[in-house]
Amino acid sequence: MKPLLFSVTVASTIAVACVFSRTDSRDAAVVTGPRSEAASKRHLIDVPKSHVPSLPDRVDQDSQIDSSAEELTTIHNGTEDAEAVAGQSPQVADDWGADERSHWAFQPLRRPPIPDANASSSTRNPIDAFLMAKLQEAGISPAPPADYATLLRRLTFAVTGLPPSADQLEQYDSDSTRSDIDPAEWSALVERLLDSPAFGEHQARFWLDLVGYADTNGYEDDGRKPFAWKYRDFVIRAFNSDMPYDRFLHLQIAGDLFAEESNDQPNNNDAFVACGFLRLGAWDSEPNDELRAHYDQVDDIVSTTSLAFMGLSVGCARCHDHPLEPISRHDYARMVAVFHGLARPTNGRLEEPLPSATWEEQRRAATIRRSQADLQRQALETENETQAAALRRRARSLESQVRFDFAYRFAETETSNLPTQLLLRGNPYQPAEYVSAGVPSVLQQSNDDILTTGKNLPRLQFARWLTNGGRHLTARVVVNRVWQWHFGHGLSRTTSNLGLSGDSPTHPELLEWLAHWFVCDANWSMKRLHYLILTSDAFQRCSEPESADSSSRRNLFGSFTPRPIRAEMLHDAMLDIAGLRNEELFGPPVEHDSSTDMSSGPTQDTDRTIALDRHRRAIYQCVQRNQPDPLLQAFGFPDSSVSCDQRTTSYSSEQALSLWNSRFATTCAEALAERIASLAPDEDSIDRRVALAFQFVLGRSADPSEMNAMGDFLRTRSRDESTAAESRLSQLCLVLFNLDEFVILD
Repeated sequence: MKPLLFSVTVASTIAVACVFSRTDSRDAAVVTGPRSEAASKRHLIDVPKSHVPSLPDRVDQDSQIDSSAEELTTIHNGTEDAEAVAGQSPQVADDWGADERSHWAFQPLRRPPIPDANASSSTRNPIDAFLMAKLQEAGISPAPPADYATLLRRLTFAVTGLPPSADQLEQYDSDSTRSDIDPAEWSALVERLLDSPAFGEHQARFWLDLVGYADTNGYEDDGRKPFAWKYRDFVIRAFNSDMPYDRFLHLQIAGDLFAEESNDQPNNNDAFVACGFLRLGAWDSEPNDELRAHYDQVDDIVSTTSLAFMGLSVGCARCHDHPLEPISRHDYARMVAVFHGLARPTNGRLEEPLPSATWEEQRRAATIRRSQADLQRQALETENETQAAALRRRARSLESQVRFDFAYRFAETETSNLPTQLLLRGNPYQPAEYVSAGVPSVLQQSNDDILTTGKNLPRLQFARWLTNGGRHLTARVVVNRVWQWHFGHGLSRTTSNLGLSGDSPTHPELLEWLAHWFVCDANWSMKRLHYLILTSDAFQRCSEPESADSSSRRNLFGSFTPRPIRAEMLHDAMLDIAGLRNEELFGPPVEHDSSTDMSSGPTQDTDRTIALDRHRRAIYQCVQRNQPDPLLQAFGFPDSSVSCDQRTTSYSSEQALSLWNSRFATTCAEALAERIASLAPDEDSIDRRVALAFQFVLGRSADPSEMNAMGDFLRTRSRDESTAAESRLSQLCLVLFNLDEFVILD
């Protein structure tokens, strides 16, 4: 009899029980054995009563803060006990052993020496030195370089999410071999692509997958998130401007608090928009149980934050100690205490944005508005028309001082400095002892690393901890993610799980070197990290047919792993090749047109955009939780209710039908046919038309057999002479769009 594996049997049972313990009010929940007396008392969380400062202007007139403060007061003993706990110095409550604390991802950053792979021609880049050393150790030779046409297509898709431009295709001969490629020329091409605005549009979509971005709230009404699209634009701008990753992280966790302590006015708007990250989760405007709904929202913040930034599934400890990781219920409660002071502004069932301004700026604006009202009142009361006009002019002159932009973000309440409570098995109606804000104890080197309450709010301290005390984990997570974005899988394949239950890296020394280099040499520059990876020989190697030998080589990055292009890349590439793509950047979301796919019925929103708007890149489409774009969904667009670090790869009949029969596909094919016909207007130029079609769609020249077959197809007249030439050319374009070679990035 084979032994039972814990991860397959026991862990899966625990996971199922965890689901029921979160949704059932009964006390049935899985509780792991205690490691100490302190561990046996771990439960969950509560939130103290919220006291929300009044918001000036329209935000405080008709809005309310969604958290049911009256109901919250029924489950705790008031804020007095919490305030007493807040003044105490917290201690490390979990007695983790050396095995847990010595885990590779929890160790301080170190810089391993670059190995001597005895292959100087293949190790210009430190990445190649580490990879070659591993290949030599396994007795495996790397695959040869890919031809330049393949590399050009691979690079442009990897950096911009778009196919090579017509100028790029004309500049480089598609039959060039890798030996003809000048490294300096390749490096210059990489730099030009990284400087393209399309870089940020493409890379931002990876990030939006991680944070569960959507423009609507889900649930029954699937209401709109006002100004949520500004967060999407912030991410695009951040990647394009090469915002250091530590600042990129800081602004999303606590941008509003950084703005409060800084007078750096030019960056304030981004600071407020960026922390909309915390509010991206689904929201039920009419929950059956408002208290449980509140904790679901806090859980979404804790889970997404820990997965995206820390590579740990802290959310799995909501109801019980994590069954596979050194994360306790106390750890989960500490993380909740970081965010429990946030409150959602609402106006009935509708969400409200907040001004992109500090509380001091808003208070000053409220004072100015009162002055404006007083001036307007005086203008109405005076009988002197000249004096009245002067008073009205003075009132209007103050308008610029009170006009703020708006951002989709939470409000910070007065209880943010107070600890939260453990909840018995996740039941918000059974609160236990108070717990102060902190990070998982296994990541603490000493008690000094705990987020103690004081002058700075816990959320601000936590943001700084991620790039200081916790930077070893943060850096490893992000470099592993970027590696996955370019190679299809990370050095550790579980990119959102670098904990004990995650996969060990295939090249631990390379991951360590990259993380240390990223922080200490690249100063958290994402573009420098992309550049280092893209200029490596490893990225330029050819792919090879599947076999036992090729599998081992691929696992060690000795050859390139082909993979389907992502849904947005497919959408954008077809628009770009057809000459339809609208290059406009930023702005409110565009409604996806259901007629571009195989679904029926209109989209739910009222305002219809013109066809040109629908031809914008997919990242600007409205992400509706209850009605995603059917074309994108068919090709693996993720569920935005959870963090997605790796999209599933599948092949289905729905994909084939979408690419062959949908209005979107036929529109792109017809537009491409028109583009080709304009470049080769003479119907006798059949070979020229075939060559252009292959060059635009596949990025290469047609071989002689393809040229003959497609030429014969175009020369064949249909019975309907009026549609013979144009129809057959568009059919040829549609066939090329449906080829595996177009959909797969080789």
